[in-house]
Amino acid sequence: YAHDQPAVLHRVALVETRFLTFNTRRPPLTDARVRRALSLSIDRKRIVELVLLGGQEPTTRLVPLSLREPGGAAYVAPESDPAEARRLLADAGFAGGKTFPKVELSGWSSSQTPILEAIQLMWRRELGIGVALSVRDAKVHVAALTSGDYDIGLMTAIPDVADAADLLNRFAAGAPENYPHWTDPAYDRALAAGNFDAAEQRLLNSAAIAPLYFNAHHWLMSPRVQGWQ
Repeated sequence: YAHDQPAVLHRVALVETRFLTFNTRRPPLTDARVRRALSLSIDRKRIVELVLLGGQEPTTRLVPLSLREPGGAAYVAPESDPAEARRLLADAGFAGGKTFPKVELSGWSSSQTPILEAIQLMWRRELGIGVALSVRDAKVHVAALTSGDYDIGLMTAIPDVADAADLLNRFAAGAPENYPHWTDPAYDRALAAGNFDAAEQRLLNSAAIAPLYFNAHHWLMSPRVQGWQ
């Protein structure tokens, strides 16, 4: 439709971030160097352009642009850097990935399998590590993330209100949706002070999560249809 009938295909960017969450209480993901290596070896642009094919926007940020503070800090998380990823993994004691333990990457829908497989391939190619894949029922997946019974999980963040705080508060100590089970007193202080740019920077620097892309909504509608909302 995008090529043959462009007037019929409609796309709208969503305030929804798809990301990987790392279980920071489960070795070797307790080591921030390992988490950064895994994040840096992901080519988000290739996932969006070659796997998703739906106008999604690759990102290394959690908070969508529409929710960021005007005039806020121009912090940009590192893009894909396989060489730095390999260096970090070696520093963590897993040079070449040869001694890296088996971990599992999980999602909640069979439609996500191509995304999981793409990430699995990137980690094998760039870092020399193998990961198992698992797709579970959505309720089972969320329950596992909540209890900490997982290694790495694909997840989505959709704010209930149009406010960056709604997203960032989910990663505060003890928050029900703090799926990485990550704690950082400085992060909590930044949140309490309303300094959301600084809070997001600390979260991303920790690599407790790895944002992948901002999602998009698509639908087909004939140009003959008028007044539809």
